Amino acid sequence: MSTRGVLDSMGVPAVDLYQTSIEMENGPIAQMENGWIVPDGSPALIDMKCTVLCRRGMVKINGSDSDLLRVYSPQRMETPSCIARPEINDRVAGFAVDNLCCFAQGLLESRPFNSTLQEAADVCFAIGAIHESARLHRPVEVQYS
Repeated sequence: MSTRGVLDSMGVPAVDLYQTSIEMENGPIAQMENGWIVPDGSPALIDMKCTVLCRRGMVKINGSDSDLLRVYSPQRMETPSCIARPEINDRVAGFAVDNLCCFAQGLLESRPFNSTLQEAADVCFAIGAIHESARLHRPVEVQYS
């Protein structure tokens, strides 16, 4: 499911947030939350969470507020991004930025990428299905080529 309105009202034609449920063929179920509108007091610029529930275990990812670092002042508490978007020596780093840099370096230097072309295509097919499901307001099956 998705919702829009806040970004549209600001002249940005984009979805505000997605809530996604993914049932995988071999049993696990994933719940993902991606949002681009958060209050000014939010500890992160985006809302990004994922839970993957398996038969005998679970993985939880909270890319929004890692809770790894908290900074308190008399006015507020902040949780600077130590994982997805930390600043190190005046440079933004972390898994999100470093993966984009690796991709750009691969293009510039004609080296192999960390992901295969098929893996990249599969991700695009899955994201397309998420968009289609949100548009239709019903579950859809990912059609891989």
